[in-house]
Amino acid sequence: MTKVFLNGARVVVGALAVAALAACASNLRTPEVVTTRTSTAAGTIPMTVNVPPLPESELANLRMMTDANILQHMSMSDSLEIAMAQVALNRTQSNGVRDLARTIIADHSRSLSTGKAIARTNNIPLQLAPGDTSGMHGFMMIRRLQNAGANFDRMYVGSQIRMHQHMLAELEALRNTATSTAVRQHILDDIEPVQRHLDTAQHLAASLGYTYPAP
Repeated sequence: MTKVFLNGARVVVGALAVAALAACASNLRTPEVVTTRTSTAAGTIPMTVNVPPLPESELANLRMMTDANILQHMSMSDSLEIAMAQVALNRTQSNGVRDLARTIIADHSRSLSTGKAIARTNNIPLQLAPGDTSGMHGFMMIRRLQNAGANFDRMYVGSQIRMHQHMLAELEALRNTATSTAVRQHILDDIEPVQRHLDTAQHLAASLGYTYPAP
């Protein structure tokens, strides 16, 4: 089963490559808690966003992205999350981890489909931003998860905390970068599920007695 998935993961990650998910290899940092009001398709909602600070060099790269780069970036992030969650479904023995993985697959699959529809409808070809390397980092994380032993659940939950913190920071930066109304709305609509995944992963970590940074 691992071999079959690995071939599929290579296909997924081969279509990816954006720098924002490099956090999968970095340690947890104390998050900056930012209270904001975010406009979504459901209206304006109050939201407390746990946003770890991004390096200035990374922020500069995000702010230089075109709408085509942003859609590619988000598509890759969605694809990596789906691939990692599929590994979790195959490896975990925890009902909590399994529920988190299923939710992530459902929400990120929806986001992936929406992003592709926006690109198609608005004639925005997906384009990799120069220097983006998170496809490689994501593939490395998938391999680490596949090779994890008894600490798989801890490693997976930790990766989801780090990656969703990182995604929130990215989305906050990208929503002021996008020029297309449709792309900007896609970014805003993604904030709520990403925040929800982060909250779920943090609560799950606490219930399982995990402390981080994870190995």
